[in-house]
Amino acid sequence: MDNKELFLKTLDELESRIKSKDTYDILMSAGLLRKLILDGKNSLATQVKKPGERLTFNVNYKEPLHIRKPVVFKERDLNTYKWLIEEGINPDKADKTRDYNPQSLDLDKFLKYVVIFVSGKEITIKELIRHLANKEGAIHKQRRPLISLNEAKNILLRELGEAIKVKNIPAGISTLKGIGEVVLNSLRALDID
Repeated sequence: MDNKELFLKTLDELESRIKSKDTYDILMSAGLLRKLILDGKNSLATQVKKPGERLTFNVNYKEPLHIRKPVVFKERDLNTYKWLIEEGINPDKADKTRDYNPQSLDLDKFLKYVVIFVSGKEITIKELIRHLANKEGAIHKQRRPLISLNEAKNILLRELGEAIKVKNIPAGISTLKGIGEVVLNSLRALDID
């Protein structure tokens, strides 16, 4: 199987998984997203795009409330404040009554985009995909956490998923639906013929 065929089949599988209402299917999309956009020069998207072609991702850009209106928060409030963009990241699905700002981001900015804020910590798209792929079972399942700065975020994401459910899907996993839709829209637009 060549890279183009593998790329197209991976996109089809990603689309199927993010449309699902099953937690397992959506979780498995983290491994597909990792393969498509996170593995640097080895990512499928990088291997199939034409030389010089840039990967761009159209998102609804919205910063967490603590950044947009910092006066509202005191130091202690940030430890209990939770914010998730969920499917609102996708310009095609976002609630038009909210103050989203559609933007086109390159891959680096897209991966650094904050999609969750919990207990004073920002969680980016890259961190969320890595966490779900490498810690929660999309590729690997970690038995016991090691404590480090990144591990602290992993523990927070695990606790968030246990505490908050969106349509009966753990919060971090449900956020993958919107991320997956944005990635699909962007990668299906690539000229790979």
